[in-house]
Amino acid sequence: MTKSPNVECWTPKHVIWSIGIALPFFLVWGVVLPIILLKKLISRAKSLNNPEVYAKYAFVYEGLKKERYYW
Repeated sequence: MTKSPNVECWTPKHVIWSIGIALPFFLVWGVVLPIILLKKLISRAKSLNNPEVYAKYAFVYEGLKKERYYW
């Protein structure tokens, strides 16, 4: 902003850049990543107490009831 203070925000060009950058990141972090984690948890549902599985995925389900690991 200090090099070009006359640049206006939320012009059509700025909106296109904002959406072009923000939308893919939102889709990855807000949609794709949770779906991938859910699929991995469901596929390993019977071995959630296994030390290898626990070490990898405990940050997702630790503190939840065993029958509600996906919540």
